[in-house]
Amino acid sequence: MINDLRHAWRAIRRAPILAAVVVVSLGIGIGVNTTVFSWVQAIVLRPLPGVEDVASYHLVEPLSEGGTHPGVSWPEYLDLRARLTALPQLIAYRMTPFTIGAADHAERSYGLLVSGNYFQGLGLRPALGRFLREDEVARAGGAPVVVISHGYWETRFASNGDVIGQTLRVNERPLTIVGVAPAGFQGTVLGLDFDLWVPATMAPVLLGASRELEDRGSRGYAVMGRLPPHTSLARAQGETDAAMRDLAVRYPESNAGVRAEVRPFWRAPRGPQLMLARALLIPGATLLSKLGCQLVHLNSTPNGTFNCATLAINSGNFFLINSSSDSGTSSTNSSCTCITISVCMRSASSQFCTAIIDNLIKSAAVPCIGALIAARSAPWRRGPFGELISGSHKRRPNTVST
Repeated sequence: MINDLRHAWRAIRRAPILAAVVVVSLGIGIGVNTTVFSWVQAIVLRPLPGVEDVASYHLVEPLSEGGTHPGVSWPEYLDLRARLTALPQLIAYRMTPFTIGAADHAERSYGLLVSGNYFQGLGLRPALGRFLREDEVARAGGAPVVVISHGYWETRFASNGDVIGQTLRVNERPLTIVGVAPAGFQGTVLGLDFDLWVPATMAPVLLGASRELEDRGSRGYAVMGRLPPHTSLARAQGETDAAMRDLAVRYPESNAGVRAEVRPFWRAPRGPQLMLARALLIPGATLLSKLGCQLVHLNSTPNGTFNCATLAINSGNFFLINSSSDSGTSSTNSSCTCITISVCMRSASSQFCTAIIDNLIKSAAVPCIGALIAARSAPWRRGPFGELISGSHKRRPNTVST
């Protein structure tokens, strides 16, 4: 083995540029894959911190004739909750901005309008106080109560145990704090933290006489339930299809041509889940692995093949364009690799790239080992690119045959 390492080291010294290409190529592949699979674990396997068995939670997403997902109306949610036995404890929630505090020192925050069984449906326990009760969400404007997040309790109330029963002004309306959410729980919208959870029936009071509680055309709620272990997704979808057909007959103005899909939470058709799930699909990781391997073995063919790989990370989507052309006219026409990385960053894409760089640094040792192995086998010496780097490409004197 010592002799092999010495031979590999001499090969690297003879072709330092190729060794650098190998190290960088494998480093990119390993770093990107580490990041991708870490994010896949966070998004697919644990998308809701603080909630157990997240993989069993499924969304019920209406689908219009035009192919859009408009969300669920509040009356529609009540109908679905009464009909879908395959998804017990069906919950509803909607994101909305709030103004907290008096007019002279108000702050902007975000919260969720939720159904009365929201916390129970997620299997959560309060860190302090209690959660919402069903009777508090039974009628419009019934109970001016609020549950605050654990982080909001720590930062705004200094973890004061006497916070239960205090009044919090939200949109110029007094709400009584009845509970504190458990530590780590941030809400049910992927990647976003919320400070408040308010009964959905408080919408007419807090949002300027909103009619969303009785208007079936006012959509925007997300509906989610836990699929029990012995209940199939096909059964849940069948019940949903039957319920939506009945609602289309009973309420043609708002439900004609509208059906619904039952899909896992991480595959939400709108919101941050959509962008992140598209950006971090496992095929994208596989594609990047193949790209790294292609770079390492690029010049293993003796006929000098021109390969140009263009990788674009554009708004969370991966594209790979490969073009190849044989250049068998002369051995001096060297093979080359063109890599163009175009990054159109959003907030998630920026974090993604930062994580990639971090993992590139952490995984630097593995590419070095790969470089030794690649240099030991030295397939590049058979191609014109190897000749170019190793110095054997020097022009030979022309000979004239007589």
